[in-house]
Amino acid sequence: MAVRPQLAISDPLPVYRLGVAAALVDFGASVDTPSDLHSWCLDVPDRLAVLTVLTNQHWLLLEELGRLPHVSVIAVLADSNADAEFRAFNAGAVGVVRRDAEPEEFRRIVAAILEGCATIPVPVLRRLISQEPNVSGAPTSSELAWLSALAAGATVSDVAHRAGYSERMMFRLLAEVYRKLGTSRRIDAVMTAKKLGLIE
Repeated sequence: MAVRPQLAISDPLPVYRLGVAAALVDFGASVDTPSDLHSWCLDVPDRLAVLTVLTNQHWLLLEELGRLPHVSVIAVLADSNADAEFRAFNAGAVGVVRRDAEPEEFRRIVAAILEGCATIPVPVLRRLISQEPNVSGAPTSSELAWLSALAAGATVSDVAHRAGYSERMMFRLLAEVYRKLGTSRRIDAVMTAKKLGLIE
């Protein structure tokens, strides 16, 4: 029998979290509702996170979790239109569900993911396949926004607060941005990004 991953549910409404947990109880997995979803995902491998995406900070968190090879993320969208679904899958989600979806819809998506399959609507899949590939290792729009803020005089603490990360995590994320730009220092990364026209 396959080992079931641990599940986490992140949503601002406690009643909603309990409802999703009840809908998924049949899978026999441990269901948690951590206050810090990012730290929870880093704890052990084979984790499945159900993340409600309502704000820009949630989108940033989805992008960060989407980079972790041992984490599968289901994005719960309040406005589940084609553009929002495309954005969620492009950020690394392996499943997308409406916030007002029936329990059976959640169970269908989770069952597919536990079998190693993503659930992507055909129109979104075609759009993902047809999009122009990004430059390998290029900073994301979120990362460039952080660099722009630093260039404008913001501190790492300021940037971390705005993005919803701890200062320690932001230092690690910025180190990766610097690496993408071929540098190891903030000032060099800012100058390189300006020369490349990535930031003003």
